[in-house]
Amino acid sequence: MTIPRLELRAAYLAIRLLHSICSELPMRIENFVAWTDSRIALHWIRSTEPTGNSLVDGYVQQIQELAPIDIWRHVPSAQNPADVASRGASVPQLLEHDMWFTGPPWLSNPPEAWPSTHGSLDGVALGGQAVCLHVAAQEVPADDYITRFSDLGRLLRFLARLRRWIRCKLHRRPTPAVLSPMTYAELNGAFKACVRLSQSQSFEREITILRVGLAVPVRSLLASLDPFICSDGLLRVGGRLHQSQLAFDRKHPPIVDGSNALAALIIGWAHLQTLHGGFRATYVQVLQRVWLINGKRAIRRHIHHCVICIASRARPMAQIVAPLPSQRVTPCRAFARTGLDYAGPFQVWSSRGRGVRATKAWVAVFVCMTTKAVHLELAGDLSTASLLGALMRFSGRRGRPSEIWSDNATHFHRADLEIREALNNPRLNWTTVSDRLTEQGIKWSFIPPSAPHFGGLWEAAVKSFKAHLKRTLGPPRVTFEEMSTLLVSIEAVLNSRPLCPVTNEADDLHVLTPGHFLVGTPLLALPEQDVDIGAIDHLHHWQLIQALRAVFWKKWSREYLNTLQQRNKWTRRSNSLALGDMVLLMDPSLLRPSGRWPLGRVIEVHQGRDGLVRSAVIKTAHGVYTRPIVRLVLLPINAEAARRPDHDDDVHLHGGRPV
Repeated sequence: MTIPRLELRAAYLAIRLLHSICSELPMRIENFVAWTDSRIALHWIRSTEPTGNSLVDGYVQQIQELAPIDIWRHVPSAQNPADVASRGASVPQLLEHDMWFTGPPWLSNPPEAWPSTHGSLDGVALGGQAVCLHVAAQEVPADDYITRFSDLGRLLRFLARLRRWIRCKLHRRPTPAVLSPMTYAELNGAFKACVRLSQSQSFEREITILRVGLAVPVRSLLASLDPFICSDGLLRVGGRLHQSQLAFDRKHPPIVDGSNALAALIIGWAHLQTLHGGFRATYVQVLQRVWLINGKRAIRRHIHHCVICIASRARPMAQIVAPLPSQRVTPCRAFARTGLDYAGPFQVWSSRGRGVRATKAWVAVFVCMTTKAVHLELAGDLSTASLLGALMRFSGRRGRPSEIWSDNATHFHRADLEIREALNNPRLNWTTVSDRLTEQGIKWSFIPPSAPHFGGLWEAAVKSFKAHLKRTLGPPRVTFEEMSTLLVSIEAVLNSRPLCPVTNEADDLHVLTPGHFLVGTPLLALPEQDVDIGAIDHLHHWQLIQALRAVFWKKWSREYLNTLQQRNKWTRRSNSLALGDMVLLMDPSLLRPSGRWPLGRVIEVHQGRDGLVRSAVIKTAHGVYTRPIVRLVLLPINAEAARRPDHDDDVHLHGGRPV
């Protein structure tokens, strides 16, 4: 941008300001003069030939459209008052500068005595190549400033302050008067000004007809309202409530089109006044200010797109239940594939008597993922040593497992504050536990955080164990020894439950239980009569045992697996999450309201073996979290635009492992 072009731009701004002032003043100005100290800019303004520069030609065209070219004159730079301020004069210097207030000395003389525009550049050819372009002029709507605000209160305060500033400048009032607090009358005047502007755009035809004393056409949207123009210039509802005791603004509210930008601000104000109320509450509040044409539709649309209302009524995502993993449907030794969870804490005493203090104890619940057999171990605390001891006792009696699944390390029982504090104990080092088990050939796997439904097998076992414990826990004080005995009894009950539904058929008296895979019979079955097996060949006896085991597994395959075929919930396939989706992270503890759930963006998705997204990595303002989709609320914010990435190679996929 060269100096002459900057001078031309300044001339364009000056003529725009001059044109705006003339249109706002109540008096009519017959003649005015514009001055510039740039002879090159003056030549461009007076020229009728294009210069070949699109920027210069554009400014010249707009200047010539706003004012005739003969009003422009040249002033020497030394006698230009504008140069005083543009060269950095201070306030004291301006106060002492006569030319800043009165202009050059010759300005008070007749126009014939003014300096002539000598040294004009007329006749000097400026080279350049002309380029012709088709330009579409975009007309800025008159209510453009309304769309710049998202809150009605801010709009009214801004407009009221602007109107006060204009009045103070016209009446030459001091500056402190502009900064004084706003009054209700000023805010109400600003609101009426906005309504008048809105009505002039939406109901221009009806206003014109009413001003000449005619009635609005029958097909007009306002015909049923009997509208009239009030003394304040507003188009108001005539209606049928003339004889009511209501206030004038209630009987004859201003009319606003529901599709106008001002209507959206009024609806937003009413929605906030009703504390994000429903349609009826918002509609009644809107009627306190204006009468909206097609207002019901606009109010419903606003409530439907309100982010806070979306969060309050949002439902978490759901997906069809995943196929069972191979650990659940493949025959193997009991407890070879085990799920682990902790239950507690429970109050136990070391012994009975006075002065004995209670201690906390937890129960480690081991569940066979194939046969649903349960093993219970009492743990003194949540330390690494206590967990390893429980695993050693379990392995010594049930055999060493090849694979262990459990909840995420710090999320056993999030709802229990005491458990949560204990799980933050640095003594519980899951890395040490996992390394120790890896040395023994045991694979340790974790489900995603905050996803207990991934471990529904052991969660159900914990629920059943607690139900029996509450019913059988008799005395208020239970010693450690008594608690251990009670756990073994509950374990026997759980392992004697039928795996398949019991029928009323006479031939179906022997049901399959987890105990059949442990000892060959239910653990609570009556003792059978002793049989002398001395005469039986040992090889034949071993074959009988193997045949009996084969019968158990055959019955397990035919009867038990068929009960796992049906999906009891989440039966429909839903749209999967994708990179870039905006979601809300649900608080599992429900301690925070939905309006305060953190907002995040999906940066990584984890798929199951069926190809459906089961969990995702979410980036929020506070960090990056891994959550299952049932803890996420998808927001309809540009969902289709940000739904799919440009390249499939950018999507990070991992195998989901629901249990």
